[in-house]
Amino acid sequence: MGTLNLGEIAASMHQFDPTVLKVSAGMFLVGVALKLAIVPLHGWLPATYGESSTPVGALLAGVGHKVPLYILIRFLYFFEAAAGEQRLATILLGIGAVTIAFGHFMALGQPDIRRVLGFSSIAHTGYMLVGLGIGTPFALVAVLFHAMNHLIVKLSAFFSVGMLTRGDRERATVLDLQGRGAASPFAGMAFLVSTLALIGIPPLGAFASKWALIMAAIRADHIGFALLMIAGTVVAAVYYGRIGKTLYISTDDLKPDRSWTAEGVLYGSAAVVCAVAFSFALFPAANRILDELMVFII
Repeated sequence: MGTLNLGEIAASMHQFDPTVLKVSAGMFLVGVALKLAIVPLHGWLPATYGESSTPVGALLAGVGHKVPLYILIRFLYFFEAAAGEQRLATILLGIGAVTIAFGHFMALGQPDIRRVLGFSSIAHTGYMLVGLGIGTPFALVAVLFHAMNHLIVKLSAFFSVGMLTRGDRERATVLDLQGRGAASPFAGMAFLVSTLALIGIPPLGAFASKWALIMAAIRADHIGFALLMIAGTVVAAVYYGRIGKTLYISTDDLKPDRSWTAEGVLYGSAAVVCAVAFSFALFPAANRILDELMVFII
């Protein structure tokens, strides 16, 4: 073709053999699915979250996890040329639904707090894949809005966990956080706000974007996927509610506080304050943000 311009490449897709296009599209989808940790190519993500330090885990959960989504959106028209719009929508809806169900189900039984956040990220990726599968302009806007909100609140959640565990690099189970909400009120409240946003509780910003995804599914007559997203919200409330309850259970056997580190204080404090503030601020501006995104996309 003699060019690397995406628009020119897309315009010349008709010159390729359809079989070559389908194989190329399938290989590309597998590569992006691995980076996005889409089921069944998800195994690396919870393990990485569980073993990483707080800043590294936060970076992966926030920025690192959203770049492959952007790449997928940019290349969607290649898939449409290779597989056809209807087939592409079916693939995205199918793997999105499986990813939502699997992510929430696995998070239910995880003892490691960072792995819970990891499987939660997998489920939220499923929400965004369903939005891309719906394929309407409003659905795409909802996907972008939810990606932004998820980035913010997941950063907040990770750094608040870092503060609750005093920046410890070792694994932190849910039981390790027992009573730490009372011992560290600011960190405990930041974690609660972050998880309430991840569940989708108003007036937090992630509620607006999740609600937009549900409405996009309803408008496109995908009622089953809307109900699946609602059911995922209920399941998330169960496992995050269990963690929130543990934070404020007092016990005589509470482990002594670990020493503070720059990792837990400097990075954690700044990120939690900013992230929680933005998660509150985005909800009142939700309609305006959606309108501006619609104008940009259409």
